[in-house]
Amino acid sequence: MDPSSLARALARSAAARRRGLTAGLALILATATARAQVQALPDALRIVHGFPPTSAVDVVSRALAAHLRAEFVPRVAVAHRTGAAGRRAVASLRRHAADDELLLVTPGSVLTMLPHADRPPSYDPFRDLSPVTTIGQVNLALAVGPAVPAAVSTVEAFATWCRWQHDSTLCANAGFGSYAHFLAVLFAKAAGLAIEHIPYRTELSSVRAAAGGEVAAVLAREWAVLPYARAARLRVLATSGTRRSRFQPRTPTFVEAGYPALERGDWLGVFMPPGISDDRTWTLAEVIGDALRRSELRDVLLRLAFDPAGSTPDALGETLRQDHEFWGPVVRASGYATGHS
Repeated sequence: MDPSSLARALARSAAARRRGLTAGLALILATATARAQVQALPDALRIVHGFPPTSAVDVVSRALAAHLRAEFVPRVAVAHRTGAAGRRAVASLRRHAADDELLLVTPGSVLTMLPHADRPPSYDPFRDLSPVTTIGQVNLALAVGPAVPAAVSTVEAFATWCRWQHDSTLCANAGFGSYAHFLAVLFAKAAGLAIEHIPYRTELSSVRAAAGGEVAAVLAREWAVLPYARAARLRVLATSGTRRSRFQPRTPTFVEAGYPALERGDWLGVFMPPGISDDRTWTLAEVIGDALRRSELRDVLLRLAFDPAGSTPDALGETLRQDHEFWGPVVRASGYATGHS
């Protein structure tokens, strides 16, 4: 072998050794991090949410529990404290201050909208909770059914059609005080429309009402609308995300349709009781972030039309603050209030 060939061979060998050492070091660091996380977590965790069994929140909570059991925590239980549109589960965390074995999984809307509607508020989302991480983001979709002429295929065409109606246009939602209700309030104000909000017991029942022609339109989370859109029983006019939905890439956003105020999706977050140390919340955020990258939890979220999205505790706290401030005036202007305590 000539000297130059020998030099190149030695260089390749040295590079290979460096890559091997780098990969080995990365594996050692990952293993050490995982072990540190296991040592920092308790032997048991309880996940609580405020929605019925088999609901989207329940399905996601159980997928998260399965990952934690398989990788980090020997015992993880899931319980649902249903009632008052998720408020009861949130309020229960006040009674478990500094309990580092309790996790709450909840849609952001329960924390950013409902406290503005309650008289008196059931909880203070800043005082009564310790942020951990987001799990996923979900868009809402505006869809119309057979009660609206087939020629209406855009948001602006729908707004024009609404203005020609002699009565208020009926728009279904998953109940007064829901995310869909307040987003519809925002849409009506932005478009200058007379919209009558028709509440249903569940999101699916509100979607079925629009697909069956009982009401003109529905605002609902994408997971509920998609099966009916794919079966051509509903026409989706816009979605509420910052960019086009991966699940409906041909459908414009409200921003593209000329309604930037409706650039508002919902999110699913994980919280702990008040008084939890930063070490515990940050460790759990890292563990859940790991689940979002490589576990069945990610697949479950995608099946439910969520974009998997983790965050730091600080980032979740800031998202909560911004959304809480945004929705306050909208909720108060709607005139909607409850007597939950």
